[in-house]
Amino acid sequence: MFGQLYGIEWTQHHFLYYDIQSLDIVQMPRMPADLAAYNGTFQLGFKQDDSGNLVVAPETFPRVARLWQLTNTRYLLGPAPLLDLFNGQFDPEQHRFRIVQRFNVLPKPGMAVPDGISPEQFANYLPTEKVTAFPNADGAYALFEFTGALPRAKLYSNWETNSVAALNGFTTNGLNDDELKTLGNVGTNDFLTLKKLVSPSFDPQQTVLLSAPLSAVPSTNQNSGTVGFKSYAPKDIVFNANAVAPSVLLLNDKFDPNWRVAVDGQPAQLLRCNYIMRGVYLAPGSHTVEFQFSLPNKPLYVTLVAIAAGLCLLGLLVFLQRRNPAAGT
Repeated sequence: MFGQLYGIEWTQHHFLYYDIQSLDIVQMPRMPADLAAYNGTFQLGFKQDDSGNLVVAPETFPRVARLWQLTNTRYLLGPAPLLDLFNGQFDPEQHRFRIVQRFNVLPKPGMAVPDGISPEQFANYLPTEKVTAFPNADGAYALFEFTGALPRAKLYSNWETNSVAALNGFTTNGLNDDELKTLGNVGTNDFLTLKKLVSPSFDPQQTVLLSAPLSAVPSTNQNSGTVGFKSYAPKDIVFNANAVAPSVLLLNDKFDPNWRVAVDGQPAQLLRCNYIMRGVYLAPGSHTVEFQFSLPNKPLYVTLVAIAAGLCLLGLLVFLQRRNPAAGT
C-alpha cells in the first residue's frame, strides 16, 4: 500500500505540484544511454549462496549510498526499521543515516473507520487518494536523512581527469559481462570515470572528475570557497560564488549539451563533471554564474520550412485547378 501511495499519489502528483525533485524515474520510455550506464554502475550485485539461491552481494550495498551521495539525494521514505539496514549495510563505516520524522499512513480526516478494525488496517483497503501520512513518534514509516549527500552546488579546487597513462595501461582483463557492455556503450574514458566514482577509495567530497582536462589550469588542494543560490527556475539557475582558489563549480544536475553557462555575464565552457553532472570553471574571486537551458532552433526552422513547402504545394494545386477546371471533373 505504501509503495502505491508513494509511486502514484506522491511522485506523480504531489511532487510535481510542490516542485519536489526526486531521483525516482516516474516515466521514461526511452532511457538515454548515459543515464542507463550511470544507473547500472550503482546497481546492487547478486551472487549464488551455498544453496544455489540468488542473493544480494553484501559488498555492493555501499554502491547505492554512493549513488545517493553523488546525486544530492538527501531524503528517503520507507519503513522505519530500514534505518539499521542503511547504517549497517549501505554505510557501515560512517553511519550517516538518521530518522527525521516517523509517521503512519491512515485514512484521510473525515473517513469513517468500521468497527473491529484499526485505522492502520483500514488504510490498506482504501484507494491511495483516500489515505495520507500522519506524524507519529512510533509510526511504522519514516522520513530518513542521508547526511552524506553532496550539496546541490559545490566548489572544488581539486579535480581529476583520466590520464593518458591510465588509458594506455587499461585492459579488459577481469571485467564481467555487464562491465564489458558498459565499456562498449560509453568508451574507455567514461568507463574509467564510472569505475572511479563507485570505488570506495574515491572521496566525492574532496574531488570532482572531469570528462576533459582544463587547459593550462592546475588543480590544487586549497580551500575552494563558497557558493549559494541566487535564484532557481527549472531552465534558469543563478549562483553567487566566491572562489578563493581556481575552482570547478559542480552543479549536481544532469548534463545536457543544450545547457549554456555564463560567468559574470560572459559565456563560459560547460563542463561535464562526475560523468553525468554539469559544471563550470571559476577563477579566484566573486562571480555570478548562470545556467540556462535552451533548445536549438534548427528543428523549428526545419518544421517551418516543411509547413511553408506544404502551403506552396497546396497553393500551386489550387492555382492549376482554376486554370484547368476540366481537370477536376
